[in-house]
Amino acid sequence: MKMKRLLRTLMQGQLSKAAKLYVEESHQLAAWNHLESQIPDEVLDEFFELYSAATECMIDHATGDMKEIFSAVK
Repeated sequence: MKMKRLLRTLMQGQLSKAAKLYVEESHQLAAWNHLESQIPDEVLDEFFELYSAATECMIDHATGDMKEIFSAVK
């Protein structure tokens, strides 16, 4: 339990670092899905707007994967 508290302390405010370490392992996916399920829709909408501000995202509806195409927004 002490290790979990230590890891949480180290990761606090560090979601961007967690995102960089994401390699689609099942425990990582479960953690991201859990976090997303706890976030209100309004906050998720704002996040996705900010996240895609300089890009256009295309979604492969067969797989659900997102492909980013960088726009010429300056």
